[in-house]
Amino acid sequence: MWKVYTIMTIVVIILSILWVKGITDRHEEHPDYKGNHDGFDFDDEIKDWDVTIADGLEELEKNEKKNILR
Repeated sequence: MWKVYTIMTIVVIILSILWVKGITDRHEEHPDYKGNHDGFDFDDEIKDWDVTIADGLEELEKNEKKNILR
């Protein structure tokens, strides 16, 4: 059983070293990176999409009203 604990400890140590090295490299290569954008933030795209769709609908409604009034 001690062999399993030894192997698990070695694996955890290696993963921890690689993780810390990755964080350090990120800070050195990109010092202005604040970490608030993880690539899964789709809110901005959705907001832009909603505005575009809403603007398009309003324009269509205005055009339809103009056509009805004519």
